[in-house]
Order: sequence, then C-alpha cells, then structure tokens
Amino acid sequence: MKCKKCGAPISNTDLFCSGCGTSIEELKNSSMIETEEVPAVETTETVVEEAKVEAPVETPVEVTSENSTVVEEVKETSVLDGSFKEKKKVSPLLIVFGIVLLAILGVVAYYFFVFATPKNVFAIQINKAYNTLTKNMDSKIETRKGTFGLDLNITSNELDSDIVDLINKIDFDAEYAIDTKNSYYDITFNTKYDNDSLLSVQSVLKDNKAYFKLNDLYSKYISTDFDGSTEDIKNMNEVDFKGLVSSIKSALVTSMKDEYFTSSKDGKYTVNTLTLDEKEFTEVVTSMQKKLAKDKKFVKDLAKAFNMTEENIKDALNEKFEAEGEFEFKINIYTEGLLKDFAKIETVVTKDGETISAIVEPKGDKYDVEIKQGKTSVFKGSYEFKKDGKKETCNLTFGVSNTNVEIKMNSTEETNTKITQADVSNLIDSEDLTETDYQKIMVKLMSKEAVQNIYTKVTTMYNSLYGYNGYDDYEDYDY
Repeated sequence: MKCKKCGAPISNTDLFCSGCGTSIEELKNSSMIETEEVPAVETTETVVEEAKVEAPVETPVEVTSENSTVVEEVKETSVLDGSFKEKKKVSPLLIVFGIVLLAILGVVAYYFFVFATPKNVFAIQINKAYNTLTKNMDSKIETRKGTFGLDLNITSNELDSDIVDLINKIDFDAEYAIDTKNSYYDITFNTKYDNDSLLSVQSVLKDNKAYFKLNDLYSKYISTDFDGSTEDIKNMNEVDFKGLVSSIKSALVTSMKDEYFTSSKDGKYTVNTLTLDEKEFTEVVTSMQKKLAKDKKFVKDLAKAFNMTEENIKDALNEKFEAEGEFEFKINIYTEGLLKDFAKIETVVTKDGETISAIVEPKGDKYDVEIKQGKTSVFKGSYEFKKDGKKETCNLTFGVSNTNVEIKMNSTEETNTKITQADVSNLIDSEDLTETDYQKIMVKLMSKEAVQNIYTKVTTMYNSLYGYNGYDDYEDYDY
C-alpha cells in the first residue's frame, strides 16, 4: 500500500504515514490509500483418477473348541483399542469461538507491543489536540453572529481593598456579526461599572471604510479610512486554517525520532517522555521547516493568511534555525490502566541550572493547572468548560501569592444566518469633527453616573495614598 497524498509506502502495522504524518484512519476515510493489485496466478487442475482397489475377501473363521479362546481375545482387543469407534465431530461454535479468541489476543498483543509505544501515545494526544482545535474551523461558514461576556472577580490580602472593589465592579461584554461573503464586520463593545453603563462603542468595517459610533455620547457614525482592505480580511477568511494546522501536525509527528522517547513507571502511572536537548530541538524544527517548505498548499495558504508572497514564505522556512544556549526540554504524558488512558501532562524546561515545570491534570469537566519554579509552586489554578446548546461557558480560577482571581467567560454563536448590515448613512468624517464636538462628547461622558462613581473612587484612593487634601497651598511654593 502507499499514500496517495505523498506517495510514501505504508505497511499494515503503521498508524501514521511516514511521509506526511497523516493518520492511517484519516487516509482510509478519505480514500487516500492506494492498494497494489497482486496479479492472479493461473492454476491448472489435474484430475487424478482414483485407483480402484479391490477389498480383500474375508474368509469366515470357524469357531471350534480349540480356537474359541483366541477368537474371544481378538474381539476384546478390537473393542479396547478403539479402532472401531466412530470419531466425534467438532462443533462449529467452538471453531468460531477459537478464532475470535485468537483475534482478541492478537489485537491485545499488537496494542501493547506495537501500538502503545511512547511515540504513539504522543501521536494520539497530538491528534486529539488537533481535533479539538480545528472542530470549529469550517471554511463553509459564511456568517457568524453572537455574544461574548467577561466577568472578573479578585480576592486578595495584599492588594488595596478599594482597588479590588473597583476592578470587581467592572463588567465587559460584546456583540458581533461577521459576513465574510459580503466583507462586512460589525462588533459592539460594552462596559459597565456596578451595573451602570460606562462606555459602549460600535465599530463597523465595510466598503474599505471603518465606522465608529459612541453610543449615548454622539449620534453620528464617525468614518475613517481603513488601514488595509476588507478584501484582505475576506481573503484571510478563505484560508484553509484547518489544512494549515494539519500540515504542521503532520510535520511535527514525522520529525520526531524514536530515540527521543522513553517510558518509565511512577506508581500507578506509565510515564511516556519526550526529551530534547538544544541539538535535538534544532533537528526537529529544521526537519519541520523542510517538510513545510515542500508542502505547496501550506505555503500558498500561509502566504494568503499573512498577505505575503509564496517566495517570502519559502525563504522564511528555509532560513537556518539553531537553538541558543544549552537546555533540556521534556514533555511527560502520564497514562494509567491496561488501555493507557490519559491521566495528565507535564512540561519541564531546565536551563542554566533552573527548572520551570507546568502540569495539567483533567478532573471531570475541570483541568487543574500548576506551575512550579524548582519545587516551589508559583501558580495554581483550574479551567472549566461547559456547553449547553449554543451557549458556552469557560471559568478560569487561579491564585498567585495571596491573591485569587476568578475569570468567567460566556459566549453564544449562530452560523450561516442572515445578517442585517448597520445603516451608517448618518455619518461624519473624523477629520471634520470640531473642538465643540469633542467637548460635547466629554461632557456627556463625565456626566454618566458610572464615570462619576469611578472618578470619586479613584480620587479617594489617590488622596489616601498621597495625602492630597483637595487644594494646593500656594504659600508653600518657593517661586
């Protein structure tokens, strides 16, 4: 067999293509494996006529008083040696059961001795990360609209309580509508303080122009030239980002040599380790560069994504890479049980005698994260993701020193639905704004209750820190 994608040969025991790194399952699903046909061998059937053998004629033995004892012994011998017993037939069910049992034992042996190697454990996790990352990368999506919200909550024994209170009362959310087919982009940012509107700004990109509207502050859209073009953004949206990520994944998997991997036991865990020093790290990156430079589709899409020429992309990929300094980079993937279930992942970097490590461990819907400098924990936190219909919720909680931070994010999105473009006809060019216009905007902004509350809070904190009493004692100045 061979890969139709790159032409590399494939054996029955391969999990990934040795040439492009694509998983065999993915190649089979997309009919990208070419099977070599074995020419049929002509056979001639020779008919052998069975020789006719005449059965010997048995002469009946006359039983007399002299030979009766011998005849009886012959009969007993014939019965005892079993030569005249009828042979038992084997049940078809037992045959099927035996075949299935052998197949299961073969699969188990293959899994433990071929499939569950440290390198394959890494390849499986890389593929899982790839599937998670690219699940929403669908080039057929032409429109998106949705919402995004962010809520921050801090508790601290070190920070000033007034500062913490000020930050905790600020909320942020956004609404967006994107129509790549018609090169239209619309997003509105809203901020609140203690549930009172603080600032709301709408930005629209269309027809190579940018439009901004300060809701509640100025009734007209403020137009300005867009540095770039909406066509550039449209071209970027047409890039096959899923293909880009797939090419990088394949280049990474096929650039990692078997000798980079080891396996060890740590209690109930099997630790699958990838270890790279500065020389091996350079080897992997250089190999990836060469593979990606030869990938015409990757070069073309990357050039389109960054609005560069394909030659510039090739030059960048062919530029010599060399890791600086001496270091050791390790990734440990912990698995447990007979089926090598994923348990946690740890990254360890050692340079100049100092070690920094980060470990991520799934616990139900949560992922616990810890960062250590040497043996000292400098960061602890958890990440939780939930999806309920169109609504997605992410909670990130972490602690640094005596300060705990909780970030709550929620979002909703609809795709391929009709989007109504904003009417920006009531507009003014940014260069035509007068000093009076700016003053009116500032007066309205400062009259907002949320702004006044923040101003009072900040002034009080400033006075508390620096002892400002609200007026200048000009007599103390030395002119």
